Amino acid sequence: MILARLLSPVDYGVIAMVGAITGFVAVFKDGGLSTATIQQSNISEAQVSTLFWINTALGFSVAAIVLAISPAVAMFYKNPDMLWVTIAMAAPFAIGGLTVQHQALLQRQMRFRALAAINIICAILALIVAVIMSLDGFRYWSLVGMTITSALANCALVWMLCRWRPSRPSRGSGVRSMLAFGGGLTINNLLGTLSGAVDRVLLGKLFGTDAAGQYARAQGLLYQPIQQIMPTLQTVGLPALSRLKSQPDKYCLTFLNLMKVTVFASSFMAAFMFAGADWLVTFFLGSQWTEAVAVFRCFVGPVFTIPISTLCILSLTAQGKTQALIRWGIFNNTVVVLSILMGLPWGAKGVAAAVSISSVCVRVPYLYQLLGKIGPATTVSIWRVAAPGFVLCVMATVAMSLLRAVAPVHSVMGGLLMLFCLNGVLHGTVALGTPWGRSAITVVKSLVLSLKS
Repeated sequence: MILARLLSPVDYGVIAMVGAITGFVAVFKDGGLSTATIQQSNISEAQVSTLFWINTALGFSVAAIVLAISPAVAMFYKNPDMLWVTIAMAAPFAIGGLTVQHQALLQRQMRFRALAAINIICAILALIVAVIMSLDGFRYWSLVGMTITSALANCALVWMLCRWRPSRPSRGSGVRSMLAFGGGLTINNLLGTLSGAVDRVLLGKLFGTDAAGQYARAQGLLYQPIQQIMPTLQTVGLPALSRLKSQPDKYCLTFLNLMKVTVFASSFMAAFMFAGADWLVTFFLGSQWTEAVAVFRCFVGPVFTIPISTLCILSLTAQGKTQALIRWGIFNNTVVVLSILMGLPWGAKGVAAAVSISSVCVRVPYLYQLLGKIGPATTVSIWRVAAPGFVLCVMATVAMSLLRAVAPVHSVMGGLLMLFCLNGVLHGTVALGTPWGRSAITVVKSLVLSLKS
């Protein structure tokens, strides 16, 4: 909210366009080894230490690659300023390699309060630096400073709260299978990064930094609530499912219970964001971002599907199904790229709409089918959980849109509050009045009790 009023769409466009290219090599910083550490039933000190040094080497290697390609990035976009931005953006990759295993150990130990504290402190410090720099006229460099500050603070806090310290790497520590597992995840993540960057690269190249900035900021605002759900799903869901992979019945029940809560939350978010798109953009970003409203509304489909897809991918990861993950990655990202190319003639709005439609109609149904074949949850059982949430989302969206058409609204804040209350009433009625909703409440209660214990 603050930075969107201090910086312009062009400033955000510069960072989005550079990040779209550097993101290709950033995938290799982790190498899938943090997930490998979490997913293992048992792991030794020697294995973690060896993985730490591998991650450190990967981080510095990625930083070196980013430095090497910085002239090419500036030449590709025909913008000399991007040379120095790209060079500066190499630093977080080197710093991040030092924190991968420490964060994985915190997650493996389910130290969620420590992880939450780290995230909050890093966000606050990064924001302070970005605001000070933007007030001093540093423009897009404010976003670079925010990224570097977050990386430095995260590294310091992770090392402070995780008491583990690496020893010398050992050749016979038995990490070969973990490297193979991490390699499979890296391939899948690379495919996702490639398809996720195509839209910003092409929009920036063909329509300029303003269009790329409007697109990136609308996407960022829309995905902000998702980014609160997804880390929680990954932090809680992966270790929980990994521990149950040898107990199919309990695994299936836990997965479907997590999915009920995810579907319910996704339905609430997607309906509210579609109905109040213009008010949300105006309230959070300001009047200079009005062109982002259409993009914001077109992107609502993934708001519903991404958290659910994330949980399904976590299930494949917990079971160690790297081949299935690669198969999903190839299919998913091929469809995404085709969707982007189909929507590109209509600019940012066309790209957002095409990606959204493909998510709801093609990619998620394929993922359900793939997950059902592997088990232990069947495709039918997954649809039984997901379908009511989709229907609820559509009904809530229609109801809020009708209310907007007839109810007088005197302020943006008042309109958002009106929609939020109606959405809450609709979802609350379903939660209390249907077996599907009551089962979701039961799951939330059990999760709260387990976290307290």
